[in-house]
Amino acid sequence: MEPTDLQAPPIRFVSAICWDASFRESFDAVGCLLSQTVPKDRYELIFVEYYEEANPEILALAEQHENMQVAALGNPHPGKENEHSIGACVNEGLRRARGDLIVIPDADVMFEEDFLEEVVRQHERYEELALYFYRMDEPATDRPLPRTLRALKRVCELPNPGNYGGCLTVRKKWLVEINGYDEGPLFRGYSGVDVDTASRLRSLGLAIRWHPRKFIYHGHHPGARKPPPENFARMEYALNRAVRRMRTREVLPARGLDPDLRPESALGADEGRQPAKPTVRGGSGGRLAGLVRRMLPAGLRTRLIAILRD
Repeated sequence: MEPTDLQAPPIRFVSAICWDASFRESFDAVGCLLSQTVPKDRYELIFVEYYEEANPEILALAEQHENMQVAALGNPHPGKENEHSIGACVNEGLRRARGDLIVIPDADVMFEEDFLEEVVRQHERYEELALYFYRMDEPATDRPLPRTLRALKRVCELPNPGNYGGCLTVRKKWLVEINGYDEGPLFRGYSGVDVDTASRLRSLGLAIRWHPRKFIYHGHHPGARKPPPENFARMEYALNRAVRRMRTREVLPARGLDPDLRPESALGADEGRQPAKPTVRGGSGGRLAGLVRRMLPAGLRTRLIAILRD
């Protein structure tokens, strides 16, 4: 069924947020965003670099376009690409955003010139909507294609229909209500922060929809570095946490736009802790869990165990 809502307020201004952590080889989404059919005075592009200085290509584009701005968070580079925080980048973009609609695409995807126009149309039909787009990927090849949208459309496939990081579009007020992206240490580098955000938008009550006709296209880049093996354990832990959020009404991150605004169950959960620790069986943790089971009512026991576990 097509979503409709006659009371949905109009979208007056759009803010697109792209980010980098000094590792991207291309910025296709930036070029696509700067050539949209939506009038320039109705949208802006905010590009956020996690480290000390944005890519010179991005800085040059910002000089040429009045509706584009660049922010650098100034974090010192530790020598490892995967130490950045996607959440910190997006949240800085949210603080600067003037739009009532937020568009967050991966910075190296391509899409048509009427992409923003279609996004606005969908959100003006239904207010309580989080709209995602399937990311079509170019298969690995020894002969990379020209980086054109037409060429990518001809060969791209859909390897991951659940890629929440490809592009999110949602009204700004909903991201503010869930306190933005999570900036906790659990969600650093290649993390599950996009799935976590989707789960919290779902818990808030929004309709999660994948656009049935519009796609985004991602070119293959053989030089891109892969996350180190130890980071996959962290990602698995993050995704499991996001799945748990989907089954609850927990909509606030451990640390987001407002670091002091956190759910009770997240207080201290991520502070100074390395994620993806193995489950402790036996020992003092096992004795404590047994004591809790014997002494507390079931409902309170379940809540307390969840807090201790997280």
